[in-house]
Amino acid sequence: MTGIIVTGHGKIASEFVRTLHWFLGSIDNVTAVDFAMQEAPEIFEDHLDAALDYLQDLDRILILCDLTNGVPCRLCARRSIEDPRLTIISGVNLGMLLEAVVSQPDEAEKFADQLIASGREQIDLFRLLGYPQKTATE
Repeated sequence: MTGIIVTGHGKIASEFVRTLHWFLGSIDNVTAVDFAMQEAPEIFEDHLDAALDYLQDLDRILILCDLTNGVPCRLCARRSIEDPRLTIISGVNLGMLLEAVVSQPDEAEKFADQLIASGREQIDLFRLLGYPQKTATE
């Protein structure tokens, strides 16, 4: 079974998990680790340790981070060197997270590729039909 940790700057991780509960109800094996403003990286690492302890009995742990090269992502990536159960994906969005929760992957790397593709599919430019679009120079 796969556990999921959502992490990011401010309260984005907690809000993502809270929104998951709104869509899906009670969810096991999903937790959030926020990186609060003015918080030392060591405090974030303590919270990450607590999340990893919560998921300690699981075979795989997927960590979804908000920003590539942000402090939370870098610290999680460093941790993944020591813990082969961890798979780190940055650029999390709600569609990607929903798919991660409702799917049960067989293979971590293949599942990560699937989630990245799903996350990209969630990004689109909304255009009203029949209305002229302004260009960047207008």
